[in-house]
Amino acid sequence: MRSLTEIIKRWILFIILFLFISHLQAQTYLPDGLILYNKPGATALIVDKTECSVTVFQNQSIWEKVLQYQCTTGKNQGDKQQEGDARTPTGLYFFTDAWTGKELINQYGSSAQIYGAGAFELNYPNHLDQVLYNKNGSGIWLHGTDKGYPAATKGCISTTNTDFLEVAQHISLFETPLIIEESVAYVAQEKIKKVRSELLEFIKQWKTNWESGQTETYLSFYSKNFKTQKFNYRRWKQFKKLVNKKNKKRKIKISEISILKAKGIYNIQFTQHFTSTGTNDLGRKQLYVANEQGNFRIISETWQPIKSPRSSLSHQYALETNSDDSVIRKFRKQTL
Repeated sequence: MRSLTEIIKRWILFIILFLFISHLQAQTYLPDGLILYNKPGATALIVDKTECSVTVFQNQSIWEKVLQYQCTTGKNQGDKQQEGDARTPTGLYFFTDAWTGKELINQYGSSAQIYGAGAFELNYPNHLDQVLYNKNGSGIWLHGTDKGYPAATKGCISTTNTDFLEVAQHISLFETPLIIEESVAYVAQEKIKKVRSELLEFIKQWKTNWESGQTETYLSFYSKNFKTQKFNYRRWKQFKKLVNKKNKKRKIKISEISILKAKGIYNIQFTQHFTSTGTNDLGRKQLYVANEQGNFRIISETWQPIKSPRSSLSHQYALETNSDDSVIRKFRKQTL
């Protein structure tokens, strides 16, 4: 017979295992690219090229999976590099334009029937594609199909027409992020919170050192591989030293922060109000941050001035049925 001590040990091990499994089941797993987004109710699209799926997440108290659809991508594997390589790019993109199927046919002729119900254009090549990766090409779309199920594309993302029209209802031009990965990594929400906290502290320290005039420490936040359309790290260092010496009493206010990750790079966006003895400007800053040997470093950045609130173009799409219950796929555009 088993001793009482052995039975107790087995029960303790069973309870520990049960609690561990329950803890894992209770955790929420999310794409590791959805770190922080400052717009409650907004959506983000995630494309997994290996899984051939496009998933819609909505930003509530946490990101919640709303819908998932099958899709096809470029007929050749890997990240897009140049025009004609039939690959779908990986990275973070936004939608810049939209067309109905009818509009595409009117513009491009009958050959545009392959796009089915319509298309959304992505901002490929994006900033990193141009500055760091020297990519070229254009015309990467999310579109429908003229067949029952989409075939592999020349680099676009394609879904069935029904799925496309449903996905379209979750897209706002210039606002909805689309993250494309070869394979999407899902991690526990606790890990995302940890990364978010570390990056927010990184931004805080970057801002503090810039504001206080600790120029050398401020520049240590930048990678030696830093590059923009105008600067490499050496020229950037010289430029910032001159500017910081000229602009005294710097005050920097940061708001509306969002943090997304794609292709291993963190995209940190925020509204920046900068004032000094010689400057007073308001703009939208983007920091592109990489993890270099365990330390966050800025590998590129952009800034665009905000002059006045602009009206946004919103595209609304609807599925309607007729008396025969057959689906009429119809686009409805509305300019707000």
